[in-house]
Amino acid sequence: MAQKAALIKLHVPSGHYKDALRINPLIGRYILQNPFFESIESIYIKDPFSFLNDLKSEFRWITWIIDNFLQEINDFLKLKCQFDKSILLENFTNAKELLVQIETKFGISLWSIEASLLIKDHEIGSEANWNALSDYLRKIKNPIYEFIINSSSKRIESKVSFQNFITQFQNDIDAVNTEGALRDFLVFKNFSYPDYEYSHPNLEGVLYVTNTLSVTTSTKSVLF
Repeated sequence: MAQKAALIKLHVPSGHYKDALRINPLIGRYILQNPFFESIESIYIKDPFSFLNDLKSEFRWITWIIDNFLQEINDFLKLKCQFDKSILLENFTNAKELLVQIETKFGISLWSIEASLLIKDHEIGSEANWNALSDYLRKIKNPIYEFIINSSSKRIESKVSFQNFITQFQNDIDAVNTEGALRDFLVFKNFSYPDYEYSHPNLEGVLYVTNTLSVTTSTKSVLF
């Protein structure tokens, strides 16, 4: 089934993805399986299928996936806005309650993990952030998620300057020797700033890697 999905992505014009997958519903259901991760232990990297090195094609592919979960995404974004407001007002009790609602409805995602670390760092202190990070890393055991979560933990530390974070991030990403689409995604996920020379300057590589994540994380990467 994975091979058939890859062939559709590779050989069908991107404007006809929806039609091709409607004609082949089994392939469509295969692509859409496990949109949310119910627990930290169930997180895995999904198959992004063929990389087309084309922004329009990668964008149409990922938006077809997102289109199948519009109601869930809309509900997630409403709760996320309430969460962001609670953080700005330093109402951490409400923020924690909203985070529980989000994870109950939409599972664990990179966004929810970072949100949990953010609450701990702002409400208790960076040591609580580090302890929670260690707990996540023991459970996840996935190198991509491990790198992203570790970077998120450092980025939200209240006493770490942005310049110091950039220096630390550069050291970390050089140490893991990433390149191409994956390196583009890791940089975009942490900064989204225009001065970096992306391997794929139109960010098609970022969208390609985003396909491996949960729907809520993919939506945030596409919209924000």
